[in-house]
Amino acid sequence: MNARIPLLLLLPARTVTHTKVSRADEVNLGECVRLEKLRDYHGKRETLSKPVDFVAKPSEVAVTLGDQGAFVRFMTPKGPADPILLTKVAFQQMSRIVLPSHGAGFMIKTADVDTRALPMLTALWAMHAKTCDTPMTYRTQLIKQEDGRIVRAVMAMVTQTYAPYSHGQLLQAALDALGNKPVIEHWLTDTTMKLRIIDPQGENFELGRQVKMVQMYNSETGHRSAVVKGGLFSFVCTNGMGTWSDAQQRRWRHVGDTLRISREVPDAINAVSGAMDEVLVTYNKAIDIFIDDAVKYAEAELRRHNVSQTIVSQVTQIGMKDPTSSQFGSLAGVVDGMTLIAQNQDIDTCDLLENIAADVLRRGLRAASDSRIKVLA
Repeated sequence: MNARIPLLLLLPARTVTHTKVSRADEVNLGECVRLEKLRDYHGKRETLSKPVDFVAKPSEVAVTLGDQGAFVRFMTPKGPADPILLTKVAFQQMSRIVLPSHGAGFMIKTADVDTRALPMLTALWAMHAKTCDTPMTYRTQLIKQEDGRIVRAVMAMVTQTYAPYSHGQLLQAALDALGNKPVIEHWLTDTTMKLRIIDPQGENFELGRQVKMVQMYNSETGHRSAVVKGGLFSFVCTNGMGTWSDAQQRRWRHVGDTLRISREVPDAINAVSGAMDEVLVTYNKAIDIFIDDAVKYAEAELRRHNVSQTIVSQVTQIGMKDPTSSQFGSLAGVVDGMTLIAQNQDIDTCDLLENIAADVLRRGLRAASDSRIKVLA
């Protein structure tokens, strides 16, 4: 018996870098990384990673599952090429095309029980792949492993309708639209880039006061659209809040002429920035609205979205009681508690908690009567 999970141990989705304005008594925007430097960073990273896309039918791609991980070989006129590492992300994308429903989970669990089953799982994959004759695009690049070796890996598999749009292109579009603005947060994983830019109308702020920001997302692996989205941010607690209406975001799929994204980014930034004025007014109203039982109210809202008990406890016992959050018991305090704890989570959980907080803000204002929200026993 072997407790290893080869398919999970091999190159899980990594956080490549995560930098943000730190929690402090004062913030110097002059020390922030700016858009131009960030664009250059991504350009250099793309050059060093030497991305190469392969187009092949799954039936023509040899996949081997072993105790050192998973590998693929693309067929050439001279036979199979050298093996290329397969990331967990790419494995899951390929599994949706090749395997029956829940097939990837079955393989991972079986490998976990006994690695002697790996040859059987490799044969099972090949059997299912025989009928998959739709060409797909396999996105590969050089990566640095923990032991320092540089190897090529399959980062994603996407359909032929997928059209690339790089992180550097989105950053250049933001730079063209805004100038060399400071970036208060930059988050890069193997699947997503996320950045936050302070109020595009200027760089003025006060510690502890919610101010407008623009958030931008992109994926080079088919995991999400390019997005420009509004939000609020507090410098005291490096605290973010997601938008609560589709009117405050613009989304572009990676299909067709992706240069249209760059052309439309400036108008999208102006639109979401203007729309966030309303959200800022809404948040300020929530400061003076109080909840009969704020802890119970927050717990119910979080559990409605299936948030783990650990995070629920962190929000109610730490986030809502933090000295940088609005007064305990207020609607704004609940929102602050959620968004404060969000900053300590992974990129997807962070977005989830911020969006929940934004929804709580909107629904709480509707439920309030005479500046109070009653909580049913």
